[in-house]
Amino acid sequence: FIKSDSDCTTKEEYENYLKERLTDQQNRSNLQAAGSELLEKAAENAEVVELPEAKVEQETSNLRQQYESMVSSYGMDLTTYLSYTGQTEEEFEKSLKESAEGSVKETMVAYAINKKEGVKFRKSEFKKFLRQLLEDSNMTEEEFQESYGVSIDDYAESYHMDRDYVKYLAGQKLVELGKQVEQTDDDAEEGEEGEAADVELEEEDAEDADE
Repeated sequence: FIKSDSDCTTKEEYENYLKERLTDQQNRSNLQAAGSELLEKAAENAEVVELPEAKVEQETSNLRQQYESMVSSYGMDLTTYLSYTGQTEEEFEKSLKESAEGSVKETMVAYAINKKEGVKFRKSEFKKFLRQLLEDSNMTEEEFQESYGVSIDDYAESYHMDRDYVKYLAGQKLVELGKQVEQTDDDAEEGEEGEAADVELEEEDAEDADE
Protein backbone atom coordinates (compact mmCIF):
# COMPACT_ATOMS: atom_id res chain seq x y z
CA PHE A 1 0.00 0.00 0.00
CA ILE A 2 2.82 2.42 0.87
CA LYS A 3 4.58 1.89 -2.44
CA SER A 4 1.37 2.24 -4.43
CA ASP A 5 0.52 5.56 -2.79
CA SER A 6 3.99 7.14 -2.69
CA ASP A 7 7.71 6.57 -3.21
CA CYS A 8 8.19 5.86 0.49
CA THR A 9 9.73 2.56 1.51
CA THR A 10 9.22 2.64 5.30
CA LYS A 11 6.30 3.34 7.59
CA GLU A 12 8.11 6.34 9.12
CA GLU A 13 8.77 7.87 5.70
CA TYR A 14 5.16 7.34 4.74
CA GLU A 15 3.85 8.96 7.93
CA ASN A 16 6.08 12.00 7.32
CA TYR A 17 4.89 12.11 3.72
CA LEU A 18 1.25 12.09 4.80
CA LYS A 19 1.85 14.79 7.41
CA GLU A 20 3.56 17.05 4.87
CA ARG A 21 0.85 16.40 2.29
CA LEU A 22 -1.97 17.22 4.73
CA THR A 23 -0.18 20.40 5.84
CA ASP A 24 0.26 21.54 2.23
CA GLN A 25 -3.37 20.74 1.51
CA GLN A 26 -4.54 22.73 4.55
CA ASN A 27 -2.35 25.68 3.58
CA ARG A 28 -3.81 25.69 0.07
CA SER A 29 -7.31 25.45 1.47
CA ASN A 30 -6.71 28.37 3.84
CA LEU A 31 -5.23 30.52 1.08
CA GLN A 32 -8.09 29.75 -1.27
CA ALA A 33 -10.68 30.53 1.41
CA ALA A 34 -8.95 33.83 2.22
CA GLY A 35 -8.82 34.76 -1.46
CA SER A 36 -12.50 33.90 -1.96
CA GLU A 37 -13.49 36.04 1.01
CA LEU A 38 -11.47 39.03 -0.20
CA LEU A 39 -12.86 38.74 -3.72
CA GLU A 40 -16.41 38.48 -2.39
CA LYS A 41 -15.90 41.68 -0.36
CA ALA A 42 -14.34 43.42 -3.37
CA ALA A 43 -17.36 42.48 -5.49
CA GLU A 44 -19.77 43.70 -2.81
CA ASN A 45 -18.05 47.09 -2.75
CA ALA A 46 -17.62 47.36 -6.52
CA GLU A 47 -19.96 49.48 -8.59
CA VAL A 48 -21.04 47.74 -11.78
CA VAL A 49 -23.13 49.91 -14.11
CA GLU A 50 -25.01 47.00 -15.66
CA LEU A 51 -24.69 43.23 -15.59
CA PRO A 52 -24.77 41.56 -19.03
CA GLU A 53 -28.19 39.91 -19.10
CA ALA A 54 -27.06 37.12 -21.44
CA LYS A 55 -24.37 36.06 -18.97
CA VAL A 56 -26.81 36.18 -16.08
CA GLU A 57 -29.26 33.98 -17.99
CA GLN A 58 -26.48 31.55 -18.90
CA GLU A 59 -25.27 31.37 -15.30
CA THR A 60 -28.85 30.85 -14.09
CA SER A 61 -29.20 27.97 -16.55
CA ASN A 62 -25.90 26.48 -15.39
CA LEU A 63 -26.96 26.65 -11.74
CA ARG A 64 -30.30 25.02 -12.58
CA GLN A 65 -28.50 22.18 -14.39
CA GLN A 66 -26.23 21.68 -11.39
CA TYR A 67 -29.25 21.39 -9.08
CA GLU A 68 -30.99 18.99 -11.46
CA SER A 69 -27.85 16.86 -11.65
CA MET A 70 -27.48 16.88 -7.87
CA VAL A 71 -31.06 15.87 -7.09
CA SER A 72 -31.10 13.22 -9.82
CA SER A 73 -28.17 11.54 -8.07
CA TYR A 74 -30.58 11.04 -5.15
CA GLY A 75 -33.27 9.64 -7.44
CA MET A 76 -35.40 12.79 -7.42
CA ASP A 77 -36.51 15.40 -9.89
CA LEU A 78 -36.44 19.13 -9.21
CA THR A 79 -40.17 19.32 -8.39
CA THR A 80 -39.80 16.65 -5.70
CA TYR A 81 -36.73 18.38 -4.30
CA LEU A 82 -38.58 21.70 -4.02
CA SER A 83 -41.46 19.99 -2.22
CA TYR A 84 -38.98 18.88 0.46
CA THR A 85 -37.44 22.34 0.81
CA GLY A 86 -40.79 24.11 0.93
CA GLN A 87 -39.83 26.44 -1.92
CA THR A 88 -42.12 27.31 -4.78
CA GLU A 89 -40.73 27.15 -8.30
CA GLU A 90 -40.94 30.97 -8.49
CA GLU A 91 -38.93 31.35 -5.26
CA PHE A 92 -36.38 28.84 -6.51
CA GLU A 93 -35.97 30.66 -9.83
CA LYS A 94 -35.60 33.98 -8.01
CA SER A 95 -32.87 32.58 -5.76
CA LEU A 96 -31.10 31.12 -8.79
CA LYS A 97 -31.12 34.47 -10.57
CA GLU A 98 -29.83 36.31 -7.49
CA SER A 99 -27.00 33.79 -7.15
CA ALA A 100 -26.27 34.09 -10.86
CA GLU A 101 -26.12 37.88 -10.66
CA GLY A 102 -23.71 37.68 -7.74
CA SER A 103 -21.53 35.17 -9.58
CA VAL A 104 -21.43 37.23 -12.78
CA LYS A 105 -20.55 40.39 -10.86
CA GLU A 106 -17.80 38.57 -8.97
CA THR A 107 -16.41 37.22 -12.23
CA MET A 108 -16.39 40.70 -13.79
CA VAL A 109 -14.55 42.09 -10.75
CA ALA A 110 -12.07 39.19 -10.91
CA TYR A 111 -11.30 39.89 -14.57
CA ALA A 112 -10.85 43.58 -13.76
CA ILE A 113 -8.44 42.82 -10.91
CA ASN A 114 -6.41 40.40 -13.02
CA LYS A 115 -6.22 42.90 -15.88
CA LYS A 116 -5.13 45.74 -13.61
CA GLU A 117 -2.51 43.62 -11.83
CA GLY A 118 -1.23 41.94 -14.98
CA VAL A 119 -2.30 38.43 -13.92
CA LYS A 120 -2.30 36.11 -16.93
CA PHE A 121 -4.54 33.12 -17.54
CA ARG A 122 -2.33 30.24 -18.65
CA LYS A 123 -3.99 27.05 -19.82
CA SER A 124 -1.11 24.91 -18.55
CA GLU A 125 -1.51 26.40 -15.06
CA PHE A 126 -5.27 25.88 -15.25
CA LYS A 127 -4.72 22.19 -15.93
CA LYS A 128 -2.38 22.01 -12.91
CA PHE A 129 -5.11 23.72 -10.88
CA LEU A 130 -7.61 21.03 -11.89
CA ARG A 131 -5.19 18.21 -11.08
CA GLN A 132 -4.49 19.78 -7.69
CA LEU A 133 -8.23 19.81 -6.97
CA LEU A 134 -8.32 16.10 -7.75
CA GLU A 135 -5.33 15.40 -5.53
CA ASP A 136 -6.84 17.34 -2.64
CA SER A 137 -10.02 15.30 -3.11
CA ASN A 138 -7.94 12.10 -3.01
CA MET A 139 -9.11 11.12 -6.49
CA THR A 140 -7.27 10.05 -9.60
CA GLU A 141 -8.36 11.18 -13.05
CA GLU A 142 -9.60 7.65 -13.73
CA GLU A 143 -11.67 7.60 -10.52
CA PHE A 144 -13.15 10.99 -11.38
CA GLN A 145 -14.19 9.83 -14.83
CA GLU A 146 -15.67 6.66 -13.42
CA SER A 147 -17.71 8.62 -10.85
CA TYR A 148 -18.89 11.47 -13.11
CA GLY A 149 -18.84 9.81 -16.50
CA VAL A 150 -16.61 12.51 -18.02
CA SER A 151 -12.97 13.49 -17.86
CA ILE A 152 -11.91 16.29 -15.54
CA ASP A 153 -11.14 18.48 -18.59
CA ASP A 154 -14.59 17.92 -20.12
CA TYR A 155 -16.23 18.52 -16.75
CA ALA A 156 -14.30 21.77 -16.32
CA GLU A 157 -15.40 22.93 -19.76
CA SER A 158 -19.06 22.00 -19.16
CA TYR A 159 -19.23 23.85 -15.86
CA HIS A 160 -17.05 26.78 -16.97
CA MET A 161 -14.44 26.13 -14.31
CA ASP A 162 -12.09 28.45 -16.19
CA ARG A 163 -14.11 31.26 -14.59
CA ASP A 164 -13.58 29.68 -11.18
CA TYR A 165 -9.87 29.71 -11.94
CA VAL A 166 -10.04 33.39 -12.92
CA LYS A 167 -11.69 34.08 -9.56
CA TYR A 168 -9.06 31.98 -7.81
CA LEU A 169 -6.25 33.98 -9.46
CA ALA A 170 -7.86 37.28 -8.50
CA GLY A 171 -8.39 36.10 -4.92
CA GLN A 172 -4.77 35.03 -4.57
CA LYS A 173 -3.62 38.38 -5.97
CA LEU A 174 -5.73 40.16 -3.33
CA VAL A 175 -4.15 37.98 -0.63
CA GLU A 176 -0.71 38.88 -1.97
CA LEU A 177 -1.54 42.60 -2.05
CA GLY A 178 -2.92 42.37 1.47
CA LYS A 179 0.35 40.87 2.71
CA GLN A 180 2.29 43.66 1.00
CA VAL A 181 0.17 46.28 2.77
CA GLU A 182 0.70 44.51 6.11
CA GLN A 183 4.45 44.44 5.51
CA THR A 184 4.46 48.14 4.62
CA ASP A 185 2.53 48.93 7.80
CA ASP A 186 4.94 46.82 9.88
CA ASP A 187 7.93 48.59 8.33
CA ALA A 188 6.32 51.97 9.02
CA GLU A 189 5.69 51.02 12.66
CA GLU A 190 9.27 49.86 13.05
CA GLY A 191 10.44 53.15 11.57
CA GLU A 192 8.31 55.14 14.01
CA GLU A 193 9.62 53.08 16.94
CA GLY A 194 13.17 53.71 15.76
CA GLU A 195 12.54 57.45 15.53
CA ALA A 196 11.04 57.44 19.03
CA ALA A 197 14.09 55.60 20.37
CA ASP A 198 16.37 58.15 18.72
CA VAL A 199 14.44 60.99 20.37
CA GLU A 200 14.74 59.31 23.76
CA LEU A 201 18.48 58.89 23.28
CA GLU A 202 18.84 62.52 22.26
CA GLU A 203 16.95 63.62 25.38
CA GLU A 204 19.18 61.46 27.56
CA ASP A 205 22.30 62.91 25.91
CA ALA A 206 20.96 66.41 26.51
CA GLU A 207 20.38 65.65 30.22
CA ASP A 208 23.92 64.25 30.54
CA ALA A 209 25.33 67.39 28.96
CA ASP A 210 23.39 69.62 31.41
CA GLU A 211 24.85 67.70 34.32
